[in-house]
Amino acid sequence: MTAQGQVGFNEQEAEAIKRHYGIPPLGSSEAVTKGVSAMQIFSMIRGCLERLAVEVERSLAFYGEMGGSTSLSELLLVGGGASLKGLPEWLQERLRIRVVIAQPGKGVSFAPEAVQGAEASQTNLVPVLGATLSVGTGINLLPAEMKESLMREVQRAALTGLATAVVLGALLLRIGMGVYHQVLRTQVVAFETEKTAVIPRLLEVEAAFAAQERVTHEPAWDEVFRALSRAVPREIYLTGLGIYRNEVSLRGRVRGLGRTPDVVLAELVRTLSERTFTQVRLISSRKIEAVAQETDFEIQCTLK
Repeated sequence: MTAQGQVGFNEQEAEAIKRHYGIPPLGSSEAVTKGVSAMQIFSMIRGCLERLAVEVERSLAFYGEMGGSTSLSELLLVGGGASLKGLPEWLQERLRIRVVIAQPGKGVSFAPEAVQGAEASQTNLVPVLGATLSVGTGINLLPAEMKESLMREVQRAALTGLATAVVLGALLLRIGMGVYHQVLRTQVVAFETEKTAVIPRLLEVEAAFAAQERVTHEPAWDEVFRALSRAVPREIYLTGLGIYRNEVSLRGRVRGLGRTPDVVLAELVRTLSERTFTQVRLISSRKIEAVAQETDFEIQCTLK
């Protein structure tokens, strides 16, 4: 909702906003288009950004648990979503790791007809140009005389463009100041209208942030269950599973399939301690008199 009423964007307008405005700086009140402010745009995409950050954090945590020997120092963005302006800076502040947009074609010269259209960016060509990340530095198969000719043309074009920019800049500055003054007046009016509409929704936003925070810190139970399935040996079948916050209680029975119950339980406790659990302790074990070589047990442990 804006001062002019309810508005919407088509696909082309949304793509333009993504590339030219993207994630606005904190506290920005700039009007983007059709009376929609930068903070309204941010409120629409914040949920998607948070989900992206959570998925990246879980992926990094999974990499660490799988025994990655080298700590990650840089995150590369590829694909059409990398065109969202301000995304590298936002992710870098959120994840505390260096984030940059990948340039797989750096050091590679392209023919003019090789890459066409706004959507044919280098980030979308990663499957084709992936090898250049490691061995493509400095690739340029043009003859030496063509390289020198091209360099001279680029230098002349740069000088001409600089002179033109100086002249046009002085001419447009005066015109732009008048337009900018009118834009500021319109923004003030739009901001007052937006402020009146946003204040009643502050409690809803706070509740949504609280719910998002809870989901962010919820343990990844699917990973816990996979770890349990890999840790339980063939002599054991579970009869009960209790979960309270980060505490997990396991109840089950050891069947006599060759090894003694004590050896099987000791192996289970050791395996659980090496995976995603700490403070693994055997609470009880009781042999079943009616069934030879079978023992009931209970184990308690804590998620890391």
